[in-house]
Amino acid sequence: MNMLPIDPRITRRNLLRGGLGLGAFAVLGLAGCSNEGRGGGALATSASVALPTYIPFEGIAVDLKGADGVSDTMLAYPANPKTLTDGPPGDGQDIRALAMTNTSIPPSADRNEFWQALNERLGCSYAVSQVLAGDFTDRFQTAVAGDQLPDLFTILPGQVPGLPGLLAERATDLTDLLSGDAVAKYPFLANIPTESWKSTVHGGKIYGIPIPRGPVSSRVTYARQDLLDAQGIPAEVSSLDDFHALCKELTSSSGRWALGQVPREYLRQMYEVPNGWTEAGGKLVSANEHEGQEAALEEGRRLVADGLVHPDAFSVEQPQRKTWLVNGTITLLDDTFSAWSDFSNFPISDEFRLAVVPPPGRRTSGSPARRTTSRRSARSPPTGPRPCSGSSTTSQPPSAAPSTSSRTTASRASTTS
Repeated sequence: MNMLPIDPRITRRNLLRGGLGLGAFAVLGLAGCSNEGRGGGALATSASVALPTYIPFEGIAVDLKGADGVSDTMLAYPANPKTLTDGPPGDGQDIRALAMTNTSIPPSADRNEFWQALNERLGCSYAVSQVLAGDFTDRFQTAVAGDQLPDLFTILPGQVPGLPGLLAERATDLTDLLSGDAVAKYPFLANIPTESWKSTVHGGKIYGIPIPRGPVSSRVTYARQDLLDAQGIPAEVSSLDDFHALCKELTSSSGRWALGQVPREYLRQMYEVPNGWTEAGGKLVSANEHEGQEAALEEGRRLVADGLVHPDAFSVEQPQRKTWLVNGTITLLDDTFSAWSDFSNFPISDEFRLAVVPPPGRRTSGSPARRTTSRRSARSPPTGPRPCSGSSTTSQPPSAAPSTSSRTTASRASTTS
């Protein structure tokens, strides 16, 4: 079934002009990434250009209809997914991309059966150079300096000096193709909420495709539910002191720590620190000015001083911390909702279970002693949800607000006719 009112074939020129293929490949190259290392919003106002009209795609039924910045949700991958295009979209010419990732770098295409099958289905060779988040800024700047930007590339607006000028010189202007109702020609791109496109506008022109993620970019604290169940330790905490006691119980001299990093957002949520900005008296107030900010940072310092955070936490990237969680070196890890499905990329056992630990209030007195709870049998089966390759739905933490990703994928300007 062909539900697209356009020719699904993608020529190299059409791709570089920012057709449907740009959006499809941008999402493909950045699936499963997290919020780590993310920059700020667009550096130029979008007032001078009509942003793409939001036209929700009706071709797929969803289980939960989204609203107010929350995306539509499916509770499971469709049992019988429909084909939305006819034939492979590529024209046989190579497509190169530079993308950032927070997961382990996969094997190269010559050693990767999935990648080989993907190229066959695309009808072209899709070569993605994936770079760990902590190295991406340097790698991107090197590519710019050496005039080595590929056909598609990720940008972090807050970390690229002189970005409007760079895009004007090196990237394709997509404004005429996507502005206002023009985006209706590309149903998949029209399905991106209008608000998300602001981060793609620089110098009054649209230069890329946003990656809308909404509340899934909010940070939570994950726990290895199976490890807690095996020890009869409840994951729920009722106060700041209770959380500290839990971390002490999960730390041992045998090379195990409670935390893979300081859970700053988790502590800030305890102190009701806003998510980024708030409005007060007609003025925007930064979360850094909130009265609970200093106290939350002090609690983070105390966790480190008490030896409850892995000693290498400040010198590694998030993929290494996820490895610690998988192999049991740590039990708790601060990350985003979107990181949930990443764990299916690791060699996990059938017993592996994840849970989210909701942040309590910061009260420190009157909380029950942790060890007065009854211990479950070490042989009792884990009950927490498992990560899966599809999307997972969970509640939004306090103080977290829907957000749009500032990460953008742009196409390089074509220099030949």
